[in-house]
Amino acid sequence: MAWTEIADKVLGDVFGFQTFNDLKNNLSFVKTVAVAQLTNKSGAQRVAGDVVVSDSAPDTGFVLPDSAQSVRKVFVVLETIANNAVGNVALAGYVASVKINGVVSRGDYLKTQSANEEAVSMASVGSGAFGMALSAHASAGSGTVAAAIFHNAGFGNTTRLIDFQEPANIISGTPSLATFDNVTVLQLPSGADSEINVWFRVPPDAVIGGGILLAFLFAPDEAPGVTNNKVKIKSTVRVNNTSQGQSSGDTITLANNTNWAAYTCNVCIVPGGIYAVGDLIQMKILRDTTVANNAAVKFNVAKISFLYVSSQ
Repeated sequence: MAWTEIADKVLGDVFGFQTFNDLKNNLSFVKTVAVAQLTNKSGAQRVAGDVVVSDSAPDTGFVLPDSAQSVRKVFVVLETIANNAVGNVALAGYVASVKINGVVSRGDYLKTQSANEEAVSMASVGSGAFGMALSAHASAGSGTVAAAIFHNAGFGNTTRLIDFQEPANIISGTPSLATFDNVTVLQLPSGADSEINVWFRVPPDAVIGGGILLAFLFAPDEAPGVTNNKVKIKSTVRVNNTSQGQSSGDTITLANNTNWAAYTCNVCIVPGGIYAVGDLIQMKILRDTTVANNAAVKFNVAKISFLYVSSQ
């Protein structure tokens, strides 16, 4: 049914019931999906329907799920993408074919499996739910369902910061408090290993299965040059005074200037599963001057933070 004068139609239908029904019958319901182009870093070719998650290291990359019920951002592959190639993945919205394993009922929430491109059903909504099945799969084994993919990373989860506005405790290696660009900073010396200490309580909204990442603002005290421009940051974690060992460290390449930059560590983390809500976390942050091409400049650190996954 087509209308030449919708105003006449509305005026002749005082309560709007017929207008609404006619509009409903003439609507075209469009299924839409938000799409991004990301790099396949999973180590193998991925195909349409594969369930993947954001990579923790390179920008705009994806890998196979890091864990069962992963709280990383989940994507669904939309086309064949070779390893290390760029291709289309679904960020959110309607996806006609999502790989699953096992019985899935229409309306079930979906979660990841560890290192597996197939999703599985969740009995009830919880942390890590990345979508809802819009069709069913009645048998055991592999199959596909249509699904609505949620926009957030893990149902109801978000990333929050624990900030340290004041300088942390100086431990060894003679770091010093200094003023750099009118900001009070912790200054790590250029010629000796040194460390500082920070601590916090795990907040009540933390998803304890997720890692807590160290992040900070940094700047070299002077231009480091283009060759010896590396600073290596290691960490030692204690949970309730129980040592968890030292990380292998993250190597930062300093730009040949004195601008502030933000860095989120890949290795200097509090691993998921070793802490509970309310636990006391201590982290020693160390500068390791034995790294190749160590920058012979003082290293300024400001605004130390920890990034954690929140269930709220």
